[in-house]
Amino acid sequence: MTRLEISHCSSCTELDQVVELCGRAFQNTPLEYFKRHILCDATLRPENTLIGRKGGRILSSVQIFPRVCWVEGRRMRFAGIGNVATDPAEQKQGYAGQLLTEAIRRMKDDGFLFSTLTTSINNYYAKFGYVSVPREVAFFANAPAGKLSHGIRLFSRHRDYASIRELYERYNREGPGPIARDEQYWEAQFQFCGEDPALFFILEHGGHLAGYIRGAEEKGVIQILEFGAPGDIPAAFKTLLGAVCAARPGKKARLFLCEREKRRLASLPEHTLQRDTDTMVLPLDQSTSQILVTKFMSPGEYMFWSSDFF
Repeated sequence: MTRLEISHCSSCTELDQVVELCGRAFQNTPLEYFKRHILCDATLRPENTLIGRKGGRILSSVQIFPRVCWVEGRRMRFAGIGNVATDPAEQKQGYAGQLLTEAIRRMKDDGFLFSTLTTSINNYYAKFGYVSVPREVAFFANAPAGKLSHGIRLFSRHRDYASIRELYERYNREGPGPIARDEQYWEAQFQFCGEDPALFFILEHGGHLAGYIRGAEEKGVIQILEFGAPGDIPAAFKTLLGAVCAARPGKKARLFLCEREKRRLASLPEHTLQRDTDTMVLPLDQSTSQILVTKFMSPGEYMFWSSDFF
């Protein structure tokens, strides 16, 4: 096996080359996706993008996403893995594995407690110690289409940001798993998460925030990226889901569910459930292995929003 020269990106030109590499490696994913995730995330530093060269050419890449999540009101540092790519002409030579092994070493040295990723090739990442964590996804094929009235309106960054940020923390801080967002992360996420501004709705009662929902249309399906409400959670979700469906008539909507969210939503609108196994977790620190097993790696327990995917 040829050993790659491994380093991190040191210039904007190299980051642009990684975008092009990912576009070649994942031809079914729009190039715009990689531009957002690689070039628009201000929380990433140059050393977070690992590259492998041979003969001066960048042939493979892996990105490390340093994050902090909520676990029962406490913060836990972890690292996401994404944009694992190899030039199509150079695949099946172990290049991505070399970078992933180096990424795991660096994550351990940097003190991250665990790593997570999403994938459809689980067996490949299992070779590096990642374990699949099943969860459910709800499909709403006949969701009730509401109207943009009775306190529902589109999100306004100037008007709503502060209250949304405060509600997000209250709704998610018990976790386990939602990202603990600081101001820098919020600003970056608005740039890279890929939401549709026409599917970001606010629900108000008496001039106060009663809930919000963020969505994006992906391959003809409305993905619910994120939701939060302070009071009657099931009623707020039903109303906001109706607003999203009204904005995209005839489209199916879906929401990834953890057990905690299922309990909070109580009675969902008519839906079907499917099992999802795309999420994988790798413990990096022995001192926290037990909490990882009980809080993250038990089926259905790990909670995170699609707006925070790597």
